[in-house]
Amino acid sequence: MNLQLLRNATQILTVNNKTILIDPMFAPKGSYPPFLNTGNEVENPTVDLPVSNKELQQIINKVDAVLLTHLHTDHLDIMAQQLLPKSITTFCQPVNAEAVRKLGFTNVVRLKMNWYGMIWISIVQVAGTVQEKLVKEWALFQAMY
Repeated sequence: MNLQLLRNATQILTVNNKTILIDPMFAPKGSYPPFLNTGNEVENPTVDLPVSNKELQQIINKVDAVLLTHLHTDHLDIMAQQLLPKSITTFCQPVNAEAVRKLGFTNVVRLKMNWYGMIWISIVQVAGTVQEKLVKEWALFQAMY
């Protein structure tokens, strides 16, 4: 398993030779006004992506699925909506599924999300063979809460 932070919440997770893009925000630095109620006047994103446009397209081309934790601009921006293939498997919370479909995404998978590991178990099952140890560890973690 490999997890790479691109910026903000945008990450690339590779599990069992499958690549999942998490919370894509692709706009150039300063494309959006300051976010409300943050106590600052900093435009967003606050930093550039650490990859060129060509490298970003290469990343998008190898992505098997997208995970959206929620639909704030810093987790799914207009540029990501334009660049991602509309047929890509897109995981989201049930409450966001219809809104994601209205953006044109056609393969939307509703995940039951909680913060005790169900996201990861579901993704690993979709991404490839479930590693029994990982499932047991997450089950143990869940039992603690």
